[in-house]
Amino acid sequence: MRQLPKAKTKDEVDFLFDQLRLIDDENINDWITEYQTPWILASLNCNYSSMDYDVWMTTPFDTNVSECSHANINREGTRLRLKTAIFHSWNYDLGLYRRFYNNYQYNVPMSSKNKSGVKRKIDANKRKGDNILY
Repeated sequence: MRQLPKAKTKDEVDFLFDQLRLIDDENINDWITEYQTPWILASLNCNYSSMDYDVWMTTPFDTNVSECSHANINREGTRLRLKTAIFHSWNYDLGLYRRFYNNYQYNVPMSSKNKSGVKRKIDANKRKGDNILY
């Protein structure tokens, strides 16, 4: 199974699937059925992809780039399914948009921290209270 991305020709890929079918295990047969889907196979082996070989070889073989591209979204989780990751990214972007809009429209800062004068006085009084010895 791990040789599938490294296969040099379509015949090698077909040979690998044939060898796996000979094992005649239900889980392996399910795996073969899923991975012979054209779009999945095209994402695993350059021979089935429409990409130029040079472009294929310059792209990374892991998801580190895409997981790091939206650094703050990693709070929601990594190694998510594509659909879940899209929804999480969309919700994150929507939250940012709302914060920008509120800042622009109502002059409410984007920070969720309370930095008002009243809050500063409350915090100062708390600090003074901590220094009192009984």
